[in-house]
Amino acid sequence: MNNANVNFVCLGIEDIDAIYNLQQKNSFLDGYNKQMLLDGFSKGGLKCVGVFENSQLIAFLTYSNCYLDAEIQDILVDKNFRRKGYAQLLINWLIKETKNNKIFLEVRRGNINAINLYKKCNFKVVNIRKKYYSDGEDACIMCLEL
Repeated sequence: MNNANVNFVCLGIEDIDAIYNLQQKNSFLDGYNKQMLLDGFSKGGLKCVGVFENSQLIAFLTYSNCYLDAEIQDILVDKNFRRKGYAQLLINWLIKETKNNKIFLEVRRGNINAINLYKKCNFKVVNIRKKYYSDGEDACIMCLEL
């Protein structure tokens, strides 16, 4: 991957099927379902940026703004394109584009690869939500102060 050739595309209602299909293809069970995506985009609270290769969505980041803070909802990179820097590029895009003071996110406590990525981007663990996920796993609340 040549970072200079990565184009970030703002996604919306018309892209719900592509977002949902990428989630299903990658067994991403914690992501928004189609109705949640539709509601989020329709009400204007959910924003999404994606990366395409050969007109195929290969990665996306969804986020929302709340007052002075942003919150990353989901980051997903197609399993065939992982370990190539796309997730970090999406995070860097958000850091550059946001006008917020802080960016928050929740991540499964056992998702060490994601936690290490976020730490590499200067996020810090600020809290733990016990038994946050439906399977009982804890969530780490992480924050980046801008």
